[in-house]
Amino acid sequence: MIITEIKNGIEIQKAFIKKFTLTYDQFKAKYKDRPMVINHLKTESDYDRYHLWDKLNCSFAQPVFGKALEFLRKMPGDVLIMPDPSKSNGSYLTINGTERKNCVAYADASELADLIEYEWLEIWKAWSQDIPDFNSVLPEDLYVFDANMEHVLIFTHEYDFWKLESTEEFLNCVETRWCFSYGFPNEWF
Repeated sequence: MIITEIKNGIEIQKAFIKKFTLTYDQFKAKYKDRPMVINHLKTESDYDRYHLWDKLNCSFAQPVFGKALEFLRKMPGDVLIMPDPSKSNGSYLTINGTERKNCVAYADASELADLIEYEWLEIWKAWSQDIPDFNSVLPEDLYVFDANMEHVLIFTHEYDFWKLESTEEFLNCVETRWCFSYGFPNEWF
């Protein structure tokens, strides 16, 4: 699969953040009754460490992993992709062998869906064998969207912890990856 970095990626990233995330003050107001959040939110630099998907400002649906992949496969042609700029670890997109953090790139939607599915399964296989590092191309948290930002898919690193009751059940968690979607027709669900 070919992943190509976009030269004006930082501007696209900023536009995405402006369109889809809460500001620091909005975030504080939204979570004012959540002590665990507020106690860790002393400054704007604390806010910057939260995942973008923690700071979403509008309603995103939460399709299951397989359904999110299906949505991605229905998107025509190339899509834009970016790692989470707020995360420090595991949030790199590998382009031509180089790990890139603050970037936006494009790739074929269907090929990207295949790679997301393959890497997530391989990561789980590695974890089940106590292999801590899996050499992946994609970041743990991946934001996928069209050029107009009308359709968005977010593949997070989170999964349903309750399904993970023993190491024999590792692969049962693959399908429980938390995903978010925006702008897709209700009849697709």
